[in-house]
Amino acid sequence: MEAFATGLVPIIANSPRSATPQFALDERSLFPAGDSSALAERIDWWIEHPQERQAMEHRYAEHARQYSLEHSIEQTEEMFRQAISEQGRRA
Repeated sequence: MEAFATGLVPIIANSPRSATPQFALDERSLFPAGDSSALAERIDWWIEHPQERQAMEHRYAEHARQYSLEHSIEQTEEMFRQAISEQGRRA
């Protein structure tokens, strides 16, 4: 997450034993886990398509904002506000 938060396009192993595939914005950032040839193909593709990579760099940086500490704090505060409000209605 730190990498794509800075605008780098990740290439993520698609494994059923990992939660990381959820961070891929499309199939171009995924490769089958354990398949080094597929990984090399994805790396080469991003190198050979700099305009696409640049566009996705912006999308990934924007996507990462929802995982920021500030966003997490805001969500936690909202959860507490809702819990307090619900408790007040029950009393």
